Amino acid sequence: MNRNILLLGIAAYVLLGVLAAIFYLERTVFIDLAFHAVTILKKKSLFIQNQRFVAAVTQVFPLVAGSLKLPLKGVLMAYSLGFVAWYGFVFLACTAWLKQWKMGVVMLLCSTLMVTDTFYWVQSELPQGMALLVLTFALLLRYKTPEAFGGWPMGLTFVLWFAVAYAHPMLAFPVFFALFFFWEKNPARAAIHPKLVAASAVFVFLILLLKNRVIGPTGYDSEAMSRVGNLLKLFPNYFNLASNRIFLRWCVTDYYLLSLGFLATSIFYFWQKNWRKLALFGAFFFGYLLLVNVSIPDGYHQFYMENLYLPLGFFVALPLVFDVLPHFGKNGDWPKWAFAALAIGVAVRILHIGLSHRPWTARLDWERNFMKENPGKLLVPESKVPMNQLLLSWGSSFEFILLSSLENPDNTRLITIDEDPARLNWATDRSRTVITEWEAWDYDQLPREYFNPQDTTLYRLFQ
Repeated sequence: MNRNILLLGIAAYVLLGVLAAIFYLERTVFIDLAFHAVTILKKKSLFIQNQRFVAAVTQVFPLVAGSLKLPLKGVLMAYSLGFVAWYGFVFLACTAWLKQWKMGVVMLLCSTLMVTDTFYWVQSELPQGMALLVLTFALLLRYKTPEAFGGWPMGLTFVLWFAVAYAHPMLAFPVFFALFFFWEKNPARAAIHPKLVAASAVFVFLILLLKNRVIGPTGYDSEAMSRVGNLLKLFPNYFNLASNRIFLRWCVTDYYLLSLGFLATSIFYFWQKNWRKLALFGAFFFGYLLLVNVSIPDGYHQFYMENLYLPLGFFVALPLVFDVLPHFGKNGDWPKWAFAALAIGVAVRILHIGLSHRPWTARLDWERNFMKENPGKLLVPESKVPMNQLLLSWGSSFEFILLSSLENPDNTRLITIDEDPARLNWATDRSRTVITEWEAWDYDQLPREYFNPQDTTLYRLFQ
């Protein structure tokens, strides 16, 4: 089974890599990644925000590509492929190195089960941190007793726990779900010795306490966590929220395999009368879903909401892989039909991901056409552009810098779309200035090998 899983995973990540190469612009010329790509090339260093250090594992790809003086297309291609390479590396580490093929399957499902728009909005540290979480549990499962866990496995595990705890605030939920999932009082029955599970729980709790209470969360995290106040504000009207209705619609159109996995797991635990696991599964799945939907009751763009929903896939994948499917096999292995079902499911999801590119390609086409039809340096009000297609405007200046530099390296275009362009007037009296959402850069601050604006006229307001 391990060999078959290994081959399936390699094939899946190769196909995801092909899609990442084909749609590299759709993935990199969009808000966060466009901002980070330009900033990394400008600063010639990593650009870690909000103490989410896990971003370094993917930012190193454009940084190295830039240091090697690859053309801009090569830098953006490396950035796009870097995310697939990271998830593929974790899969290979689980299966080929640590020999934990079941955690390898969990990683593969995290990359495909409900991924749709988050294949094209790839910047979030939440899925990057989930990959670290999968790797950490693969390590715990490989060295599962206190005797085997000493030395470098213990040191590496603690480093991984630290990185996981700092990756994203919402990762605390899948962390403790997995710890409770693997908890068994009897060491003889436990997949991971209870002492290691308990030590991990205490260590993660202390890191989170240090991060959130002693050091204090970043401003961005504090603002995001403030939405939790809606739990009291909207009580008890949780079930009439627009976000719930939108999520149910997506469960039919995009997250159909998540729905099937949820039903299969729930029915299995009920049939087995495993009330502890059923309660654990239901509490984390619905509790987490409630937290997200109540925090953002009116819903938001699918790429952003889907990113927050991704731990739901982890909640489903872990019991499916470790409890449900092994029950129908022998000696904890899967039945033969399970591998075929997994292969079909992964293939369907990769096809779905590929077909989901259309709106992301359409927004790039609009930006290209806008540049062709409107010369000069522009400040553009959101009211003048199709925001239902562009989605968000704050990264527009970086998107136009990248797109124009790719298509015409000798004439980088400077266009900024904003809710209220008048608030940027403080920088419009300078002829050699790049105006972005938060700051203005002089032309000389840009790396000439990548960005070369020539227009020395002043910005004008688009009418």
